[in-house]
Amino acid sequence: MDRRAFLAAAISTVSIGLAGCSGVLESVTGGGTNEFGDPVEYRGIEITPMHWFTAGKVGWDTSHTVLETTAQSGATLLLFGVEVAHVGENERQFPSRASGYGHGTGDIRVMHNGEETSHPRPMTAAESLKVGGKSLTHYEKAWRQEAMSSVYSGVKISGWLVNELSANFEPVDVELVIEWGAKSSVENEDLKEHSWVLTEDTETTVEEAAGVEANSVAF
Repeated sequence: MDRRAFLAAAISTVSIGLAGCSGVLESVTGGGTNEFGDPVEYRGIEITPMHWFTAGKVGWDTSHTVLETTAQSGATLLLFGVEVAHVGENERQFPSRASGYGHGTGDIRVMHNGEETSHPRPMTAAESLKVGGKSLTHYEKAWRQEAMSSVYSGVKISGWLVNELSANFEPVDVELVIEWGAKSSVENEDLKEHSWVLTEDTETTVEEAAGVEANSVAF
């Protein structure tokens, strides 16, 4: 899929999906691996990892100051955009990294060659992410504002998260993982994981990401 065509589709509709996708993928027992851009529904919660890009430095805007994180030598910062929507009927909780709040249903992780990568400065208080002079919505801010407690059908949030990994990574070797476990409000007796592999056609730039976000409810 052409990357610009994919971004244009995101502007024109708030119903997220890949161009050419036949619909939302319903998860099966044990989860499974999908590709970035694939929406996956699990017990009424639909998750769509949308785009990704890399940067050497990210600023965390807390409204009082901007704190910067610079990638370590030999590493890069991976920024990835995620949309989460409640498409079911019952009360649910959305995934979050803000474990200190005691809320959030999933553990959001990024794996590289099977090993978990770090996410520098969680900065759950950050209002936005600053990259190359552009501002992007911080996923944790959207979560705090709209979904910190349980939510009902129709709620949708989107934003960006950051992880650090080796600068010479291959997209096929990187996975975003949502782990549904004991914190989940979903009636679930088993540990479930859903994962998405990075794809080259969902790579974007900060300029494109900021432009789409400025013109769309969902980036």
